[in-house]
Amino acid sequence: MNELPERRRGIPVLTEVFNTAEPAAKPATSPAPTEVSIQAVREELLGEALQLTEQAVHQALTGLEAQLVERVAAQIQAQLPALVERVLRAHLDAAADGSMAPTER
Repeated sequence: MNELPERRRGIPVLTEVFNTAEPAAKPATSPAPTEVSIQAVREELLGEALQLTEQAVHQALTGLEAQLVERVAAQIQAQLPALVERVLRAHLDAAADGSMAPTER
């Protein structure tokens, strides 16, 4: 048990470190905001907010545009075969009857 105090020799005790340490410096206080600095912050915030809004609207429109193109393409794909069939039959029927081809719409 005599070994323990000998090993502690040269190692400061925590309370000794706190008692000898210098007091912490006070944090620097920032100056009170002025009307000019408030205006500058306001303008920066508004600029950033408007930029964010513009990006969000652009992304939303891009998404809507993609959906619209998809919807229109699906409609054309669904309706085009029937349209082609109808026009071809009308022309073929007119040719078989010997009459002139129907006028284009």
